[in-house]
Formats: sequence, C-alpha cells, structure tokens
Amino acid sequence: MLALARLVGCTPVLTSPGGDTGLVAWVAPENDWPISSPPGGLQGEGFGEGQVVPDIRLLDQFGAEVSIWQFYGDVIVLDVSTMWCAPCQIIAAEVQETWEDYESQGFQYLTMLPENLSSDAPSTEELQSWAEDFGIEQPILSDDAGHSYEITGSPAAFPQIVIIDRDMTVAIPHVAPVDDFTIRAGIESVL
Repeated sequence: MLALARLVGCTPVLTSPGGDTGLVAWVAPENDWPISSPPGGLQGEGFGEGQVVPDIRLLDQFGAEVSIWQFYGDVIVLDVSTMWCAPCQIIAAEVQETWEDYESQGFQYLTMLPENLSSDAPSTEELQSWAEDFGIEQPILSDDAGHSYEITGSPAAFPQIVIIDRDMTVAIPHVAPVDDFTIRAGIESVL
C-alpha cells in the first residue's frame, strides 16, 4: 500500500483555518511613480495569456526600484526592447505620445531594457540617455535580472509588447505586428 501511495504521489496537505498561507505582504517600493497597492494574496504566475504577471522589481532611469505591481488598477504596456534594436527605437519614439493619449484612462507604459549597445544590462546613465533621446517621461527599467527573456522566449525576439489588464493579468501576451497602430489597438481593446 505504501508503494502505491508513493507511485501516485499522494501526500496529504494539512492546513489550519486562518493559518499562514506562506504569502508575503506586498511592500511598495520608494519611487516617484504612481503607486496603487495590489490586493493581498495576489500571486504571480507568468507571462502567458490569462496569467498574473510576477512582481518584477527593477531599477529605473533615476536609480529607484520600481515594481510592476505598483501600477495595479491600470492597463499597462510592457515594452521589452533593447538599445541596439532599430525597431525598438522606432517604437520608443512613440512611447510618450501613446502614454499621453491614454493616461487619463488609467494607463501606464513601462519600457524594460535587458541590453545596451554592448548586450549588457543598461546602466542608469544609459537609461537616462534613452529617456532623453526619445523624450520618454515614463519608467524605463534596466533588466539586469534577465526577466525579459522569460517574456521573449528563446531565441529572444525584440521588441516584444505585452498588454496587462487592471488586475495584473496578461491580456495580450504578444502584440503583433509591433507598430504604433497595433499597440494602440491592443490598448484600446483592454481599456
């Protein structure tokens, strides 16, 4: 009988009503971006359609920690680009205008850059340069932890645009083709 239990992997899970769920309370980072706390018990699942995105925390162009979850309640475009990618630069030229057009409807535009011109994680100065070169006043994040590759897959393809709904759930995992018109259509379908 013991061998059968091992074979089917039956392991009892004991819980107590009101006991510790093992979840850690979300803590807001210290930065100047809008912060809206997510509900308790929110758990990241991944970047597939219908999954809750993980609470990724990266440094922005000011050297401050930013949490994706701090934008809970807003529709989010997560733009995974690289500094060396020409199509990424074309998209970057539209970021600020896109954000301004949808800001009043509860919208955020986050740019995540895993690679600079040398394929290394961008420094704060490089993030600032990207913001200045493209006139972006929204969070630009250096992905030195490599979360971008979970989103883009292997081999990585850039840019990759993900649209996240107000509940931190992936609404559109890959906007395609990646152009301003299609990005805006995706935003409007989720707003």
